[in-house]
Amino acid sequence: MLNHDTFNAKNTGEIEVKYICFKNAGILEPDFISSFGVSVKDDNSCIGFFGTGLKYALAILMREGAKVTIYSGGKTLRIGTKDATLKGKSFKFVTMNGEQLPFTTELGQTWECWMAYRELYSNAKDEGGEVEVIESLPNNSDDMTYIVVAGGGIEQSHAAKDSIFCASTGDLAEGVYTQGGSFY
Repeated sequence: MLNHDTFNAKNTGEIEVKYICFKNAGILEPDFISSFGVSVKDDNSCIGFFGTGLKYALAILMREGAKVTIYSGGKTLRIGTKDATLKGKSFKFVTMNGEQLPFTTELGQTWECWMAYRELYSNAKDEGGEVEVIESLPNNSDDMTYIVVAGGGIEQSHAAKDSIFCASTGDLAEGVYTQGGSFY
């Protein structure tokens, strides 16, 4: 297992370090992170398809102070922020391996951490993956993608996942219809 300095944490027995890991088979190309409207989801069963959710999730998580690292295709992509001032106003641009991306932490200004969780969870499910709590960082496999998040409220969002997603359509509340609309 990797002991990556991005998270700056060790499981010493005194403090239990937990990460939420969104994982699936396949490689996440960096262009999916740095470009809006890039989506290859054309199946009606997919939750997402706009090509914006990952960017929103990263902006929200950075705004909330989470630590995010993406391991994919043998590459490590560290998500961070960079301060900038435009027309006298301060912004935090989201970065990938120190390179500024074309969006700031103000993307999704009214979104909360659970909404970032929803986006990452949906992407993992759309790709046939899973979400789990891990205590050590994953091996960086050439044919897997791991989005590893710590802090910023992500653990609480994961603990509340059953209030975000329906486990089955059999438990839908009265007035929620399974035809002609979307639910998650």
